[in-house]
Order: sequence, then C-alpha cells, then structure tokens
Amino acid sequence: MATSTSEQLDSHAFTVSGHSYRLESEFRNRRVPTIVTANSPSSTHWKRRLASLKNAASANTIEKEAESREPEVGQSKYLVVGVLPVGLDDEENWPRPSRTKTVGVTVPEHCIAPKSDELAYRVVAQVPCNPQKSLKLYVLTDKERDSGLYSPSSIGQDSVFYFSEFRNNATTVAERKKDWNNKVAKLALPPSTNVNNVGGREHFGPSYQEDTRDAFVREVKLATSEFMLDASNTKPLENLIKSFDHSELPLFSALQRFSDINLKSNQYSIEDAEELREQIRARWPQISNVSPLRLRLLHEALHQAKLEIELRDVLQFVVLGCASLVNEPENATQIAVNLFHLLKLEVRPLKEHTSTMNRPLSTDGLENLLHSIADYIQQIVKVNEESLQFMSTIHGDPRSVFLPQNAIYQHLGSVIDRESLRLLLDQSVANACSHLEEKLRTCNILLEKLSTKLTKAAQDLS
Repeated sequence: MATSTSEQLDSHAFTVSGHSYRLESEFRNRRVPTIVTANSPSSTHWKRRLASLKNAASANTIEKEAESREPEVGQSKYLVVGVLPVGLDDEENWPRPSRTKTVGVTVPEHCIAPKSDELAYRVVAQVPCNPQKSLKLYVLTDKERDSGLYSPSSIGQDSVFYFSEFRNNATTVAERKKDWNNKVAKLALPPSTNVNNVGGREHFGPSYQEDTRDAFVREVKLATSEFMLDASNTKPLENLIKSFDHSELPLFSALQRFSDINLKSNQYSIEDAEELREQIRARWPQISNVSPLRLRLLHEALHQAKLEIELRDVLQFVVLGCASLVNEPENATQIAVNLFHLLKLEVRPLKEHTSTMNRPLSTDGLENLLHSIADYIQQIVKVNEESLQFMSTIHGDPRSVFLPQNAIYQHLGSVIDRESLRLLLDQSVANACSHLEEKLRTCNILLEKLSTKLTKAAQDLS
C-alpha cells in the first residue's frame, strides 16, 4: 500500500482513527524512548478505575525520581507510547476525527486541547513485552502516595493517542492498528528478539535504551550467582571481567545515541551533545573542535540524509565532522554525506585489510574458559537432578500418576471430605511434576552433550 512521505508531527498525538491532541510541553520535550517504572499492570479497565477514583485527590504529575528507579517486587518497567487526554471518559463526545487518509502529518480542524491545570494520562506498554502474545497497553491512572509510582489500568488501542515515534503514514485504520503497535513492540521486545534488518544485515541490540553499565552488571550477576557457582569456577570469568575497560561504556552509550538517525533534532538534546563532548574530552583532551553545537548539526545532517553509520565508525565521523564544520558550519549535510562515503568506501576497507595482516592466532585463556563453561553446565545439571529428586519425594514418584488432569477436575465437584480433596490435589501436583520431569530430563541430556563437546574442545587445545 502506498503511503505519504510527509513527516509525522511531534507536537500532537493521534489515535488510529484520526483524533488529535495538542501535547503539553512536558510531552513535546520528551526523551525518545521514555522508559518509566510503575506498579505491576492490572486488567481493570481504565474507565472503571477512574470511576473508582472520582472522590480521591490524585494530581496527574510526572515523578521523575521515583520512575527512574529500578523496579522492585510488584513493579515493572514500561515504555511510554502516548497519552489519554483528561476528561475524555466517553468516546461519543470526542471531536470528529481527521478525514484525511494519512493521519498525523497535519493538524485537523477539530483538535483536542490540553487542560491548563492537569497533564494527560500517559499510555504505556510493559517492557519487555511477550512477543508470542498480542501487545497490551495500559494507562497510568493513579499514583501511590508512598512510592510515587503509578498503577497501570487496561486500555484498548482505539483510545490511545500515539506519539509521533510510534506512528507512520499508513492510509487505513487497519494498517495503522497493525503498524503503530508493531513500532511499539519493536522497542518493547526482549533484547534477544529485537532484530532490525538494515541494509540486508541483522543487528541485535537492546530493545529499549538503558544505562549500558546496568545491563553489564545484570549479565555478570546472572552468570556468577544464578546457579550458585563455586568461587573456584568463577575465576576465569573474573579475569575476563577485569580485562574490560569499564570507562568506555559511557562513551559507547553516548556514541550510540548520537548515531541514532530516528532521533530528530529536538530529540537529540543539548545535554546529549554535551555528554558526548565530555566523554571525548576526558579521553583525548587534545581534540578541541568537538562542541555541542557542531554535534547537533552533524546529528541533524545524519537524520535528514538518513545516513546509518556503523558504531565502529562513529567516533571518527564525529572528530572529522566537527573539524570540517569549523570553516564550513553552513555545509553540515554535505560534510556528513562526504564523510559517510569516505569512511564506508575507503577508510574501513583499508582498516579491515591491514588489521588481518600478520595477525598471530592466539588461544590464550580459551582452554580455561571452555573448561569453566563446561563446569557451569555440570552444576546446572546437578541442580536439575536435585529438583527431580525433590519432586519424586514430596508427592511420590511423579510417574505413578493414574488420573489424567481432566479426570481430576471432574472429581473435584463430587468431593465431600478433606482427605479426598487432599488426595486429588496430590495427584494434580504429581501430574504437573511428571510434565516438568520430562522437560528437565530432556534438558539435562542436551546439557550433558554440550558439556562433553566443550570439554573435548578444551582438551584439543591443550
């Protein structure tokens, strides 16, 4: 289906049907994407929830400090998708939607204005979302006094006013329903499933922006403590961690944000540019031409020309681009295009050729690492075996179950005493254990094979 090439308006939010809402300044100056912490989601519909809050004072504010904390038990992270204007409980009273085929590129005649004394409700999607299920959206309706966190209530897609980063120029309601939620899911997916095909290549990365250091710490904690590993087995991992230059992580994050061509000029802020300038200055104080103004000019040029630079080339692009802008600040786009082609077609092939010349093949530390991974796998197998043993003793041997689950449910209706109920419950648990036992045993067989192959590979290296 052909679509318009007009750019989506940042200043307004739109529904899939074409209703528009003029955003408050708090939302127009938002960071993209915006991730917040809130309470666990509720299946209660937002209208029912708001009706129950009619008599409760609940100022609709943004609690940045509380919402930036890591979620605890009973809390979760969410991606802010759009808004729900205050006072629109009845869709029948909404203004007429836009009659144009493409929604979001012009302001329609009947546009909803914000209330002067209260922000619109934020609409969110839980992250990471479940890629196997349809996307669920929620409204942050009411705030807890103690924690400062909002409680999400369920909302249908038709009532959501989407931000520009989640819209496209689809010309039918059906297309917009599919495409807009797909754009949301793309940012809300778990990291391992977020695959973007760019220029025929697959790029795997975090599905939403977060501090790279937090992600690093989480992975290390998972590797060292999830399976209660012995200290003797974690030594190779500790040595590997010590070899990392942790000081490069903030620079990596700043370069990544600079090279994101989906961020428009008003979304790549002066604070973003200053952060990158400071990271470069801290490492290479002799580089004097990098400034926030030049960085924003270069970023805008990347966005306008749709130039996708690989992360390994971004630092060179920044330094050379800022130096070129000293004498030609009005030619940012042309400078960006020239540098892009220079790095892609000439500099990178030369670097790749020279980097492989006379490079010795080294396996230092690889043998120990393979042995260590094999040891980890054996400990997982051991934990699984202990779980199997536990299941066989707490409710008897799971393989001795006689009644299928459907029969157990049928018998529950005729239970007349506590002992009969206990026996049925025991059989139900044992039935579930039998299914889990089968999965664990299959898992252990595969893990044993993997451990054997890793051990053999390590021995071949010795």
